[in-house]
Amino acid sequence: MTTTLQMPDNFAQTLLQITQETALSQAILKLAVAYTSLQAEKWAAIDTKFCKKYQLSFAEYEAISATLPDGFSYETEQEYYDWEDAVSMKQYYENLLAQWKSLNF
Repeated sequence: MTTTLQMPDNFAQTLLQITQETALSQAILKLAVAYTSLQAEKWAAIDTKFCKKYQLSFAEYEAISATLPDGFSYETEQEYYDWEDAVSMKQYYENLLAQWKSLNF
């Protein structure tokens, strides 16, 4: 599938300069992979922060969260959802990277 993308010439040139690529398609791909990698790292860091705080993986924490002394406090519930988001988003971005690597871009 081929898609036509219109952008100002100066923007296209900037993308080529930033990435040091000669083909615009490769420059866009390089930026997409870099952004996706940064997102995966960001969400992994949040997951790691919670793992260290509770000395558990999210799966382990999920299994015992209702039995915690303050298991239904707002803060505990918010941390649960933040951690769940981090694990989900980390997996999402890691899956995207794996898909792109399997396509040999």
